[in-house]
Amino acid sequence: MVNNGHFVKLTTSPVERTIGTQGVDPPRRKPTAESRTELQRKRFLSTISKLERKVNHMEEDKDMSYEEGTAQKVRVWVQENLRIITSVFIVAVIAFGIYSYSGRGATSDDAGLKKIASSETTKEGTGAVTSEEAEKTSTSTDETKQAEAAPAETSKETETSFIEVANRGEGLTHLARRAATDYLDKNADSSLTAEHRIYIEDYLRKKVAHQGGVKTGTNVEFSKSLVKEAIDASKNLNERQLENLKKYSARVSEFRK
Repeated sequence: MVNNGHFVKLTTSPVERTIGTQGVDPPRRKPTAESRTELQRKRFLSTISKLERKVNHMEEDKDMSYEEGTAQKVRVWVQENLRIITSVFIVAVIAFGIYSYSGRGATSDDAGLKKIASSETTKEGTGAVTSEEAEKTSTSTDETKQAEAAPAETSKETETSFIEVANRGEGLTHLARRAATDYLDKNADSSLTAEHRIYIEDYLRKKVAHQGGVKTGTNVEFSKSLVKEAIDASKNLNERQLENLKKYSARVSEFRK
């Protein structure tokens, strides 16, 4: 507007005021060929990535299904052929046992043969020595038997006494008993009982003049007068004394005949 030759600025409209306040949008630039190509490339790569993920997932599912199917087939086959598998296992165990036993048997047989061969060698090496020792042993045994067979002289009689020789295991009482028997064999007396004989041998044992112990080969001399003295003393025993001697006479088998 022109006022008095001057230009006067009119009041701005609401639209202008709004534009002046908010500003004007810049003009859009047209996409270039390069930007369009880059955008297409990104979209293509995104699509390819999605397809790859789907393919991988499908392959994993397929592998799992295959493994599960294979395990199921193996399980079914084992169940169907369990008897055959068990039979084969038992046969294998038995065969292994037979093989092990035959191996041990062969080893023991070899050891036995070696032992027999060794013993035969030892016997051959010592055969001469063994034969000589056997001959010596046989000779010694024969001599011992001859010595045992020869009756040992256990009694000697003189004009005034009986000399008794002790055998193995005999004591002074045995020698006294033998001296009384020798005397009564020549001077029999039917009145004497087993109890009288016990008294007589005990009397001789106590009265004989012998010092020291008695061992095999010991000589003890009993005078005939001492034996007669013992016999006479035994006849003076009363019934009670004789009764007390029965427990001793019962132990002597010689007097029970």
